Amino acid sequence: MSGNSEQRRRGQELAADERSAYQQAQAAGARDNPLEAIKKMRLKQLAACRLSSEKEMQLRRHKRDSSDSDEEVAAK
Repeated sequence: MSGNSEQRRRGQELAADERSAYQQAQAAGARDNPLEAIKKMRLKQLAACRLSSEKEMQLRRHKRDSSDSDEEVAAK
């Protein structure tokens, strides 16, 4: 089983190295192209806004559906 844990450790190290290389490449690209960095920042902001809006809509739907259920129970 020690061979299995050794393989797992090597896999984790490889994954960490790949993530590090990817992050470095992304950072280098942002330094080379400031407009790309701004675009990336705006896309992140947009994604956060969309997520927030979706959560808000789900909450409103839940409140509406629960109030509809309460009215149905009261009508019976």
